[in-house]
Amino acid sequence: MKLDKETIRNEAKAINFEWQSFFTPGELDRLARETGFCKRNGNKTKISGATFFDLIVMNRDILSDQSLNDLRDELLRKKGIRMAAQSMNERFNDASVTFFKTVLKRIICKQVDSKIIEHKLPFKRILIKDSTCFQISDALAETYPGSGGTGSKASLRIQFEFDLLYSTVTDLSLTAFNVQDSTDSKMTLDNIAEGDLIVRDLGYMYKDVFEGIAQRKAAFLCRLGHNTIVYDEKSKKIEFKEILEYMRKCRISKLEKKIYLADSDLPLRLFIYLLPEDVVEKRLREKNEEAKRKCRKLPSEEYKIRQHFNLIITNVQSDAIIMDTAYEIYRLRWQLELIFKTWKSRVNVKCCVCSISESYYLSCYL
Repeated sequence: MKLDKETIRNEAKAINFEWQSFFTPGELDRLARETGFCKRNGNKTKISGATFFDLIVMNRDILSDQSLNDLRDELLRKKGIRMAAQSMNERFNDASVTFFKTVLKRIICKQVDSKIIEHKLPFKRILIKDSTCFQISDALAETYPGSGGTGSKASLRIQFEFDLLYSTVTDLSLTAFNVQDSTDSKMTLDNIAEGDLIVRDLGYMYKDVFEGIAQRKAAFLCRLGHNTIVYDEKSKKIEFKEILEYMRKCRISKLEKKIYLADSDLPLRLFIYLLPEDVVEKRLREKNEEAKRKCRKLPSEEYKIRQHFNLIITNVQSDAIIMDTAYEIYRLRWQLELIFKTWKSRVNVKCCVCSISESYYLSCYL
């Protein structure tokens, strides 16, 4: 939806106020020098870090419609700075990308709340990771191919990883849509160090990745797949219907079991959290509606049974983490979802891809 100029102006004022709560112009200029966007030698530059930040971020809703000449005119109107179109074009470079990524990382570190981790945990890092996707201009299809078929010709995926213990961004990268989370997980195994705890959703985690993490003397925490079959220590398949009946009969809300995945000798712990009936009903109702809408099969009985639980697996030893703490940590992963929602709804990140310097504009926002 195209916003009218008055709405854009009001939103820009609100966002400008929010940015000022994070950075002063002097701090932005310092980050610009540290990242190489502005020279360190003290010589004056026509456009400072704070000025460039204001020109791009405060202009975000119409940025995709502007040419270099438009930006040059905007710079003259707002700041009284004259700059040739060629000089403006040269400012969109690797250093400007690094500058904007550094600014974004600093903001994210202040927004993600990791205070919930009040327990003393034996990990060097706790890494939460997720991704988000969106369609972009077909002009970028060669660099960022989409899903193909009737889908978009060009789509982007943003991979975002955050260390909860030290409040630092450890990955903020762009890939094509067809580089799936499972592929990224395998490609980045060597970034995992001994003593790390890896917290990710189902799309990233499968048997080879579990074993790769364990081989690096690290740990993982993730949900159990809806269709994943697990076995107890006697190689007997675990029946979740029996577990549901047992937990209801004994009136318990959580249960832990030692398990193994098929074709794997890696010992795991399964945390089983029984959900309230209203939550289960909502889950099943939404799944049925989705199946009818997309002309798919209705969920199986096994699927329905598993919807009564939150199921989390880990290779962490019992003396290192307890059930309640594991659930607290896993829930923190949703903070990444909230950040993605903000990028799409407030920042409107999708709109910064259609310009004469499309790839640099987009990278600046990431």
